[in-house]
Amino acid sequence: MPVMPLLPSARRRIGWFGVVVVIAATLSSCGGTTTPSTTTVPGVVPTPAEQAATLAATNAYRSQIVNAATSFNTAVRALATDLQQSKTGAAIAAWRVAEQSFDGLRPELSGGPATWSQLSGPVRSDGSGGGLQSVAFGLFHGPTSVAADASPGLVLAGATYAIGVFRTIVQPSTIAAHQVENLGYLVTTCLGGNPEPWSHEQALDVRAVAAGVISASSALIPLARLVVPGPATLLRADLAGLAQAVGELGSDDGVLTSAETRAIATKATILQGVLGQIAGAFAGYSNGRYFA
Repeated sequence: MPVMPLLPSARRRIGWFGVVVVIAATLSSCGGTTTPSTTTVPGVVPTPAEQAATLAATNAYRSQIVNAATSFNTAVRALATDLQQSKTGAAIAAWRVAEQSFDGLRPELSGGPATWSQLSGPVRSDGSGGGLQSVAFGLFHGPTSVAADASPGLVLAGATYAIGVFRTIVQPSTIAAHQVENLGYLVTTCLGGNPEPWSHEQALDVRAVAAGVISASSALIPLARLVVPGPATLLRADLAGLAQAVGELGSDDGVLTSAETRAIATKATILQGVLGQIAGAFAGYSNGRYFA
């Protein structure tokens, strides 16, 4: 899903109240007072093996998101401390971890592009208003005070996510659908846009988003083998293809070449197709609970 431009009214610098509003909206899909429900499709009666595979996929994805949120929380706290102590090198290292963790958490943020942009999106001319991108502005462009000013809001976001995502349970069909959207973000924004205008570390985002897709989608393979064996075989092969294309970037976090961009975009687009098919086939395979 591409990040859409912010409306003028949304370009205001996030203050404490603004962060709270964004996070509250983001976590609204994680539970609250919603009554647990069962998703069923007429004629779909999962076998015990399918039920076990469904639960395994759901639990694996939940762990993935919880780990990303925990990592983000730890990283932004370290980032704020390093900025306070003028440890620029350590702050840059913490920022990189926070960026990668946020990319792993991104698929489950219910605010969509608006939420993404306010926590890791476009900044104003003075560097303010973009969360992680404001930090990058301060660290790689200057002044570092811009990064320091942005860090309290990120610390609040990190703490809230670390608590909120523990209630998240996503069904296999939704996991697959979210990875289709995540691949769209990879192609349109990470590959087709300029995701890191200040650090110029495009490969950092590409690796992080691709790793999240590969991990989440790999957990769906056992259920897919039971429900749609043909697409399951394609899924396994297409995931390997994407992993290979991303792996060929090496260790450089810089800007991708046109050849690297085309190779990864092609593999990602192919993977989108099979994941979309699997998302439809998984309708009705639910463990009967949306919230822990």
